[in-house]
Amino acid sequence: EAKKSNISLKVSDLLKYKTIKEMAKYAEKIDNMDSAKVEHVQIEEISDVSHLKIIETVTENHDPFTWVELNCFYKPMAILLASYNRDYFDFLLFYVSYYSNYMADGWFSGVFEKEESSFHLFFQFYENILKNKFGLSIRKVDILDEKELVNQIKNEVDKGYPVLIPGDLIGLSYSEMFMDEHHMHYFAIKGYNLKRKLFYILDNMHLESGSSTIYKDFSMEFEKLYPMVKEYFMYYFPDIKNPHFWVVEPLVDKFALSYLDVLYDYYNQLKGLKSGKSKIHYYIQEVVKEIQSHGNAERCRSALADVNFKAVYYYYLYILLKKAGISRDKINKISDLEK
Repeated sequence: EAKKSNISLKVSDLLKYKTIKEMAKYAEKIDNMDSAKVEHVQIEEISDVSHLKIIETVTENHDPFTWVELNCFYKPMAILLASYNRDYFDFLLFYVSYYSNYMADGWFSGVFEKEESSFHLFFQFYENILKNKFGLSIRKVDILDEKELVNQIKNEVDKGYPVLIPGDLIGLSYSEMFMDEHHMHYFAIKGYNLKRKLFYILDNMHLESGSSTIYKDFSMEFEKLYPMVKEYFMYYFPDIKNPHFWVVEPLVDKFALSYLDVLYDYYNQLKGLKSGKSKIHYYIQEVVKEIQSHGNAERCRSALADVNFKAVYYYYLYILLKKAGISRDKINKISDLEK
């Protein structure tokens, strides 16, 4: 029956899924993925047709980080900023990893207050610290229903602005969590096709059951995206009145932030620490304090998940120092301090 339906099942699948119900659910998931793959293949073939629009500068990432080190919010957000300047992927992750790991000047300290709030603290940080440096604004767009979702995303993409949209993977048919487990996820939208009622996205959930850390081109039906967005807000943020997504739009014509600019910013931060003007907190020490003071380790579960973000900070610090001409011996000394 699977062969007649062109569904690719292996002998190992028959051993793994022993009941008809389990096998039917798995086969449906495979079928959904196979259908979506066809859409992916045709993106480039129809990219000049008037009923669709694709932002060609939104392309896959090439970073070395695992999901333990970098989560599914910052990765696609960095991809969208990089669509304006390729170096912005690195710059965003360096700034965020430094400020969040050390809670520099009080930023990101609110991560202990609510498990699901850590990503939303980013938008306050970006608005106050990074917006003018990058020359890019991250704007929130409220939506009421599926029709408005499609129209609003179309309007933004028509202007050449990429979109980051949240969703709950419990509603994604080809996810391991489909109809079983709530899980936050963020899709990068780079285009649409009105005739086929599709969004063109950059995502990883169709690759290796979501374990891939590289985001590649894919597509999703209009009607399947909105329920996941709605569920995300109903489950995680029931007090927020309207679902929304975020748009990355330019404030300037030229994006001139350089590696030397970022390194000079970092140098001023270190000077501020020495003079007492700036303050930092060591992330793991703050987590331990929170657990001791509240007697509730569960309160810090989300914060503990970000401990390995420190690897991202050191990775980009080495790159900045290398580009600035710092000798390998001195960089190795910093590496020894990290250990």
